[in-house]
Amino acid sequence: MNKKKAFKNFIEKDLLVTYSKFCLGQVMHKEIDDKDEYKYYSQFLPTWNILLHSLGESYLLGLARLFDRYNFKGKEEVISVYSFLDHDFVKHDRTIRAIKVFRDNVLAHSNWNFMDNPRPLEEAGLSYGDIESLFSTTAEVLERIKNNFGYNQDLRERFAKEKEEAKKEFMKWYVVFQRGFESS
Repeated sequence: MNKKKAFKNFIEKDLLVTYSKFCLGQVMHKEIDDKDEYKYYSQFLPTWNILLHSLGESYLLGLARLFDRYNFKGKEEVISVYSFLDHDFVKHDRTIRAIKVFRDNVLAHSNWNFMDNPRPLEEAGLSYGDIESLFSTTAEVLERIKNNFGYNQDLRERFAKEKEEAKKEFMKWYVVFQRGFESS
């Protein structure tokens, strides 16, 4: 495996995409929780729920994948954070374990004890703050080692840009959605 290429792909095609999905989900939740905007949510409840659940499942699967240590016999090495460093993310060990529990019990398999719970994230011991903190620590750790892999972009800046872009893109889409709703 070409570590420089793998590092760049890990950052740009996996980590940042996963973070963008997380940010978009957070923006959407924030906007529809606004009392004035709730009418749009309640009118299209099934669609909103599918969108929000899809984003949530996608970023949680992405996070679980980012922290996998698996190698499959006969296959190329799985690319994860651990492909580039031997840092245990001790501060986030509980969050990483909880993400994997959620993946295994809700996303990959249908464990009734989790599926029957109206708040499966909380059942798995996850909070949005924990997940945001894990992303932040990941960016900080990878920022420190990026030069070893020929990567020269500022990861903290890239994360901030992804967050801002997710908000701007959603707001542009949401304005169009509102106009269409009000004209019908």
